[in-house]
Amino acid sequence: QVLHAEVRLGGKVISQNSLDLYFYPHARPVSPPTLSFDDPNGALQSLAGQMRRRGYSETSSATLLMTTGLNAQARQVLAHGGHVLLLAASPQTVSPTLHVVARKGNLTGDWISDFPWIRKNQPPFEGIGFTTIQGFEAESITPKTVVRGIPPGDFKDVLAGMFYGWLHQNVGTLVQARYGKGRLLICTLSLATHYGKDPYATALLDHLVHYAASNFTSQLNIAP
Repeated sequence: QVLHAEVRLGGKVISQNSLDLYFYPHARPVSPPTLSFDDPNGALQSLAGQMRRRGYSETSSATLLMTTGLNAQARQVLAHGGHVLLLAASPQTVSPTLHVVARKGNLTGDWISDFPWIRKNQPPFEGIGFTTIQGFEAESITPKTVVRGIPPGDFKDVLAGMFYGWLHQNVGTLVQARYGKGRLLICTLSLATHYGKDPYATALLDHLVHYAASNFTSQLNIAP
């Protein structure tokens, strides 16, 4: 919504301005997919509780596995054609060429040109994305890790990313991929700790979960 204000004198506009106002739905997700959590270190315990309060349910035969690491259980789910949402808040190896790395050195963001970007006309940002370059709305979900090693020809499967130093570094923060028969979404955005508290983080993760559980298509193939 846009709030417009005008100052008139004698019927003539002498000053005007506008302010963009952003609203997110407070309602619970409609027909949410069933979930399971692979959380050996307890990093998703708070998130799981918040999602249950918003209407999500957990089952052993869930539509979507949410995990913090691509371990044996996650790989088994993918091998059998399942769906996995990897909330990668710590460095790890996804494949021999694809790595989640900490934002250190040239990735700290202390460049004059350092921008987080999204594909705002595609899920999961469609309908909740503001502009291509993320701004104040995404402050709370600033990632501590990023995804490196994505082949240039597969960059259309990077749904969100960051670039540094006049494009000499371009990395992913939300990447979709095929993994054998399964579908994998790698997310480094700090959603788990802000879900249920920050409106943008909550709306984005709800959209992301629905997308991760769908039959999305991807060119990027991570061979098991």
